[in-house]
Amino acid sequence: MSIQCTKVKPNGQQCKMRTLKGPFCWIHAQQYGVRVKPSGIHNLGLFATKTYRVNEAIDEYKGDILEIPIDDVPANKDYVFTITDNYHVDGENPNSSFARYINDSRGTNLRPNTKWAVDRRNKVVRVRAKRHINGTKANPVELLIKYGRQYWTAARNRAKEANDEEDED
Repeated sequence: MSIQCTKVKPNGQQCKMRTLKGPFCWIHAQQYGVRVKPSGIHNLGLFATKTYRVNEAIDEYKGDILEIPIDDVPANKDYVFTITDNYHVDGENPNSSFARYINDSRGTNLRPNTKWAVDRRNKVVRVRAKRHINGTKANPVELLIKYGRQYWTAARNRAKEANDEEDED
């Protein structure tokens, strides 16, 4: 499902282009120095189309806010980032932010080039460059991050639950 680009032009009017991947159309995504495209790691990935310095902010992880205890977060959620035990960001909507398209480098011989920057006081999650990233429009660089132990534990549990349900059938 496509949505209208969320970019508001200087004249106050919203861009009329449509997007399937991320909050902005491809033209405005270029202005942010990123592009969503097929990845050799997993389906789609986020690619840098400009140079990022060490610790430079790339994007904010956005989505629906879940203000519930950590144990009540639905097990079938793949894009939930826990900021505190009772505050989570669910980036499942493909148009929530570009950061949701960053793949984990796990299982590859590649090192992460980005990192999470969590501000628990202001309840914000940003993605920052972990090292110098030399992306260009002609030669974009895939952005990679470590999802963390909590993510992979939950993923294993989801897979186990799915297998258990199949066995019951």
